[in-house]
Amino acid sequence: MERQQVIQLEKNKIINQDEDNLVYECQINNKECSLIYGFNNKKLVCAVYYFHIRHVNLNDYIDDYYELQNLLASKYNQPILNEAVWKNNLFQNNRLKYGAAISLGHLIYISKWETEKTNVMLSLTGDNYEVQLSILYSDKNYIPETPATDDL
Repeated sequence: MERQQVIQLEKNKIINQDEDNLVYECQINNKECSLIYGFNNKKLVCAVYYFHIRHVNLNDYIDDYYELQNLLASKYNQPILNEAVWKNNLFQNNRLKYGAAISLGHLIYISKWETEKTNVMLSLTGDNYEVQLSILYSDKNYIPETPATDDL
């Protein structure tokens, strides 16, 4: 799709834009989020939903993740990748601390689906006590341009 086609089709409220991105306010399953469309050479190459969720109990982010995973599975079937990856096992033996592990960057949850033209990735990550839940749609045929060796 071209940029103008996305603008015409998108029904949510636009909140920001530049040459390479369009940013909209939206909701998925009653969860507030930003939807960012990414363009390269005026062609759509990706879309990302960043969720604006705040929980006191950090384990509630895991519930949000599984809720969205079920929603995506109902549309795309079961994920081809479904992992919890430990980068630091400090809290690995204490399920009550999994949310804290995510917020510290010790644990990430990731699921992936593929369609004919699109990769879909759901991720729950964190760093510095901040948690980020997102869904990325990316064009399977898009290959980022690499700079010429003269530019390096």
